[in-house]
Amino acid sequence: MAGRPVRWTFSKAPSDSVPSAITDRFPPEQFVFLGYDPSVQREGGTIRREEAKLDAEGRLALDLATDVKAGFPYQYTLEGEVTDLRRQTIAGRASFLVHPMPFYVGLKNPPYFAKADKGLDTAVVAASLEGQPQAGVKVHVTLTQVQWHSVRRAKGKGFYTWECERKEVQRGNWDVVTGAEPAALHIPLPEGGYYLLRASASDAEGRSTTTVTDFYALGAGYTAWERYDNNKIDLVPEKKTYKPGEVARILIKSPWEKATALLTTEREGVRTRRTFDL
Repeated sequence: MAGRPVRWTFSKAPSDSVPSAITDRFPPEQFVFLGYDPSVQREGGTIRREEAKLDAEGRLALDLATDVKAGFPYQYTLEGEVTDLRRQTIAGRASFLVHPMPFYVGLKNPPYFAKADKGLDTAVVAASLEGQPQAGVKVHVTLTQVQWHSVRRAKGKGFYTWECERKEVQRGNWDVVTGAEPAALHIPLPEGGYYLLRASASDAEGRSTTTVTDFYALGAGYTAWERYDNNKIDLVPEKKTYKPGEVARILIKSPWEKATALLTTEREGVRTRRTFDL
């Protein structure tokens, strides 16, 4: 295969998971690592694609760089395709995972429905790739409230449409140093609404890692949710699954300050119905 042409592609794709050693030590039911941040676009795709020839020993040496400042884990893949003397194609691929730092930052899961007047209690931990707690890591924690600003615009001929703008408002920040045990942190909540809690750590080389989790604060007063042209109302359950006999709590994102709601339970038809004030 010496001197034969080769086509190769180097690409990357975002990864949403941390090493299993971390989740074994800090179960997902108790702690969140990475999480989902709607303000961050994690893009993958092709990094390099080239054609070359194998050397006298049938090899091709490549120097491929990864993004040191990615801030999140990425799966990198190298694919190669060689054509032999008989014009037959031989292909192969190899992948490897690159972590943003030697550790990940974790947050103790806050209650999904927190009480605004009491705030919430969480804890911060740094875990190595082997799942061991890392003491002495400086973690910056920020609380962000997500607000919706809606304006009704005329479309013409007597029709109107809602234009909604999503804004993030900073509500507080704290610096925490991790220890052998999760570092406790109390977060005051200014009012009811939808919040994002972010925890990040970085080093002198520009590497960083961030974890984000979301929750709702329940409290008095009016909260402006996203508006829809069809008067759609979003319903948010406190949990994804319930067992028979459990009491379910549902957050109603009502766009109106006052309204009358109709609640029905249905299974092969309407079984119960009642109205109540929002």
